[in-house]
Amino acid sequence: MDLNLSIFGNLSKEDSALMDKVSLESQSLCNQFVSQLADSNSLCELDLLLSIVSRNPLQSQLPLIIDRLLLLRLKLKQGDKISSITIEDSSMLPPIEEILNQFDVKIPMRIEGKKRHLTLEVLLQFIKSSYLIIISWFWPRFARMYRKRPKESIVFVDTFALPGSFTKEGEFADRYYTGYDQYLSYEQNRAIWYAPVLSGYKTLTGCIKMALLSKKGKQNFLFQESWLTLFDYMQAMYQTMFLPLKIKHYPKLMGLDISKILIDEVRKDFFSPSLLKAICRFKFVKRISLANIEVCQVVNWHENQGIDKALNLGFHKHYPSIAIKGYQGYIAPSSWTHTVPQPFELVNQLLPDNLYVLSSKRKKEVLSNCPELSVGLASSFRFSYLPNIARNSASMKIRATILIALPIDINESKGILSSCAELHSLTNQEVIILVKQHPTCSKDKFEKLVFEFRESEFKIVDDNMPKLLERISLLISSASSTCAEAVSLGIPVAVYGNRYGVTANPIANTESGITQVYYSQDQLAEFVNNALTTNNRGKNIEEYFYIDNGESVKELFVCS
Repeated sequence: MDLNLSIFGNLSKEDSALMDKVSLESQSLCNQFVSQLADSNSLCELDLLLSIVSRNPLQSQLPLIIDRLLLLRLKLKQGDKISSITIEDSSMLPPIEEILNQFDVKIPMRIEGKKRHLTLEVLLQFIKSSYLIIISWFWPRFARMYRKRPKESIVFVDTFALPGSFTKEGEFADRYYTGYDQYLSYEQNRAIWYAPVLSGYKTLTGCIKMALLSKKGKQNFLFQESWLTLFDYMQAMYQTMFLPLKIKHYPKLMGLDISKILIDEVRKDFFSPSLLKAICRFKFVKRISLANIEVCQVVNWHENQGIDKALNLGFHKHYPSIAIKGYQGYIAPSSWTHTVPQPFELVNQLLPDNLYVLSSKRKKEVLSNCPELSVGLASSFRFSYLPNIARNSASMKIRATILIALPIDINESKGILSSCAELHSLTNQEVIILVKQHPTCSKDKFEKLVFEFRESEFKIVDDNMPKLLERISLLISSASSTCAEAVSLGIPVAVYGNRYGVTANPIANTESGITQVYYSQDQLAEFVNNALTTNNRGKNIEEYFYIDNGESVKELFVCS
């Protein structure tokens, strides 16, 4: 059987399950290797914004490659028969050949990826970053929002502004710290200034419309684009060319030579828009410091991405005496290695002073990786509605309702829909099957995605999640916090086993029987039939979501 080790290669159901089996070892190995890579190249401060040391599988292929090398080693150790190996490009050849030599086997390999034109890739990165600079420099000037200044000390709140974040009246629909303001006084709310990262705004017109709407509302905003100068942008662009050159030494991974892989990873950062954005975030903090903007506290929506590290580093450097409070207000799949902080990031001032998470389980996980970091619990703002969910058991007894909640990843969404195509005929009872698109997926894109599965059993819904959680009997999804929400309410969850890598499972190590990762239609059908005939389980919200009466709101948003 062919083993597809290319990054976007389709795995068999058996290999998909084995990939999940090696995931914990892979994450540990990735953390150790990246720390070693940073140390051997004496990387510090802005150097650590490079994607090669991000540990982020959405940004760097290094974690994905480690997964695949461990998968190959495990299959050979088990004595599995492999007829051929498919790889993305020639950079994977040296480590794979070394592993094959260790097991004294010869397996033919073929390269299926297109030939890469590195010069063209770098040129495209340069064009994208240049366009980003042009848009970012012009929109605040056209909208007349140049350097709006607070008059008193402020609480700096890091968040995101998305298309649709502002109402027609200019009110900011906060999706990240939902409902915190009800626990604060008028004066405390007025001290809060949002500093949003713009996400999804791709045109000058869109940015200007957003800016004009923000002027109408009551909230205060510090837009970094209105503070950065053209010199800042030019300097940041230069640094995207200079910083990747800091990587000169390539340590071995498990004794394997992966230097060609690392060289390719380094090249991706030349003129990279994501690296440019991170550097600009750092420069933004420097600018408001030079302008003597008084900040008494920082709240960082902490995903441990480059922009988060840059923000934390900027405040540590330019506001060394104030408290930086990071808030992980989301449920991260275990495969997102980067979301768990590491000691080398703490030493290099890339982390907040205090990190607040949503559950004791998450707190324990963070401390086991970074014991010197101060970690506490904070209320699950986005999930505070969960205790008020009243499950409609009467309607569920009449006819079971299954919800398919599609994740952001298109390939996973296609896989989930494909695995559920015959679900209606595989269940032992009559069921209603609902499909809900991911909030970031456009209606047109979603309709194309579900076109081939548009059957009478699939009813597309646009209801909000609280309403759906009241009446569904079972959830099928992947990589979504909805999985944790459902399990906390006692709703069985089937998690789709990813065929392109490690399964993005946000509810690992849960109570047996209430959740399962499935890799085939048969596994899904067996789980669904068993789950639908099991008595209702009670709520267990506190295992996943810490919810208080406003105490942690004041801890985060009121200056101490």
